[in-house]
Amino acid sequence: MIGAMWKGMSGIYQQDRGIAVESNNLANSSTVGHKKDQITFADLLYTNGGMGHGVGSQSVSKQFQQGQIVGTGVGIDVALEGKGFMVVRSRENPDEIFYTRAGNLVQAKDGFLVNQDDYKMQGLVPQSRLTSSTNPADTMFTDEFARNIVSTNISNSLGRIFNINAKTTDYASSAKNDDIAQKGDNYKSSQSKINDVDALREDYINKLKEYQLTPNVPEISSQAQKSQVDFSSKISSLTSEDNKLSITVGNKTFSVEFDHDGNINQDEMEKLYNFLDDSGREKYGLIDPSSIPTQDDIDNMPITTPEEIQAKADRQSLRDNSINAYSSAKSLVKAMQDLSDKISAYAGYSSSAKSGTLEIEGLIQGKEFKISEVELNNEKINSTNIQEAIKGSGMAMIDSAKEALKQAVEKADAKYLEITNVLDYADLNTIGMTDLNVRLDVLGLADKDVADVEISDDGFIFVKSGDNKFLVGRLSTASFRNEQGLNPAGGNLYSQTDLSGNPFNADTMNTIKGKSLERANVDYGTTLTQIMVYQKAFEANSKSITTSDEFLQTAIGLIK
Repeated sequence: MIGAMWKGMSGIYQQDRGIAVESNNLANSSTVGHKKDQITFADLLYTNGGMGHGVGSQSVSKQFQQGQIVGTGVGIDVALEGKGFMVVRSRENPDEIFYTRAGNLVQAKDGFLVNQDDYKMQGLVPQSRLTSSTNPADTMFTDEFARNIVSTNISNSLGRIFNINAKTTDYASSAKNDDIAQKGDNYKSSQSKINDVDALREDYINKLKEYQLTPNVPEISSQAQKSQVDFSSKISSLTSEDNKLSITVGNKTFSVEFDHDGNINQDEMEKLYNFLDDSGREKYGLIDPSSIPTQDDIDNMPITTPEEIQAKADRQSLRDNSINAYSSAKSLVKAMQDLSDKISAYAGYSSSAKSGTLEIEGLIQGKEFKISEVELNNEKINSTNIQEAIKGSGMAMIDSAKEALKQAVEKADAKYLEITNVLDYADLNTIGMTDLNVRLDVLGLADKDVADVEISDDGFIFVKSGDNKFLVGRLSTASFRNEQGLNPAGGNLYSQTDLSGNPFNADTMNTIKGKSLERANVDYGTTLTQIMVYQKAFEANSKSITTSDEFLQTAIGLIK
């Protein structure tokens, strides 16, 4: 009878523990990422007669089944779907590493991404940063860089992501017309400079998108097309009035009408000579105007001897031929200068007549353009390509487009700054164990210390400031050979034990869900049912004690 009482007591005690376990599950039913406990019982030592000695708790273990994932719309919330845990580090003792499923994260005042108990989240940070800037001293975005150019991510199949952010100063207000002395030689107005930047920006964005679709291609730099038209071959067809040069570039036709005046003065000759380069001067047979003898000097030459007469004739011939060469070239070169300026005003193109021919260059790297309907006074003239367009591929193509854009921005008297964070996450043999900071000023990306944090569905951490999204890291996940062997440390944290084994990378075993949280995996129906079972078992054990007590009282009474 005494034994029956002790067995009943063990039953009461263990059923009470069962109720306590399930009550704890219910109490944490709204705790983010909570994993329910499960108690198991075992019968106690049996005697030789086959009678047990009651019941004991075999174990209380965590059940790591997936909890329901619910969207929150909060950019800094994150949930794990699948196996594994997020990794956190203690501030007070950096050697203390814990693991959690609770993704209701917080941005601490010092910029670190932490959990609710101020433990620093662990992960990968960009391994390298590439900067392209007009001024090498500009290494972070400030208010000076007011215009957003691009903010995007491109990645390849090697597990590497490039986060590209580019901004400029206000090129629309800084752009101004080129010096008038540059007319005819890639001359740009302020508006044409703005249009060039816009066209090259669009090309850069399109090439980034193209790379994203086909990242694993050979690295080939792009090259712009350069074409040439030689109008000088038809110079003899010029008339004194109503001459016309025309050319179609792509789908745009340009034309210039002009008169051919045979008169030229010293100032005009010097301007023409200084404008043309050596090849242009040679093409039209132009010599330095200062070396052309003046008519007064020739007239004052002596003619007393045959030698002096011949010398004077030679000097006169030199002057006449030089004047004729300049007279013939003047109007045609001037017309080509005007035609060149019209082409240069067309977005994405630049043109020069400095070589004595019309040279046209596409500013958009790798873009082919067709030249057609080239005429001088309705006489057809052929164009030639002096440099073929090469589209390019891979990151080399991207770099070529970026450099062309940067040059266009600088031509508009503005500054260009591009920062690319490169993060390699392909190594699955290690777990990222770096503190994750999301303050842009601390990271040296921008002078802003307040920005929105957002975690993508694949665990990448972005900080949004204006139109820019900066990649600052990626959450790492870990798993264990025996999850039940982990030690629950409170605060939704678990620590490693000998039973759990060492952690290993779990990035391929789960999916990180941004703007979501994992609810506790507590099932109300099952838990409440189990509590009632324990309650009835508690009552039954209480009855066995009462019955044993009555038997004991009867036995004592018989003895008396």
